[in-house]
Amino acid sequence: MSRRHASLAFFLYALVVAGSGLLRYLLTGSGTTGLWFGLAMGALALGSSVALARSARGLAYLPGALALALVGGWFAYECFVRNGFAQAELRQLALLALTSGLALGLLWPQARGAQSSG
Repeated sequence: MSRRHASLAFFLYALVVAGSGLLRYLLTGSGTTGLWFGLAMGALALGSSVALARSARGLAYLPGALALALVGGWFAYECFVRNGFAQAELRQLALLALTSGLALGLLWPQARGAQSSG
């Protein structure tokens, strides 16, 4: 995935994760931890998006990768260990699928002749 596409993907991911935290807060009165988790992970992904848009290399992927690992790990734990798959919320499953898809997209190898700058 080129840096331009990775920047856009991290930006959209940041919006979805922050929106998911806000949705959790609005649907349940006690969802403040979900709101802060969504905002913090969205901020990490947004940091990667901005760094990649400014043509930073290498470490620009680190905050986004951390957000992917924490969001994916937490929702995998929630859906498969803590509550069980039958009681998983659609929001959790959608975020888990989105996180997995973005991680696979970032790790997918490019063709040898492809430009890495976007």
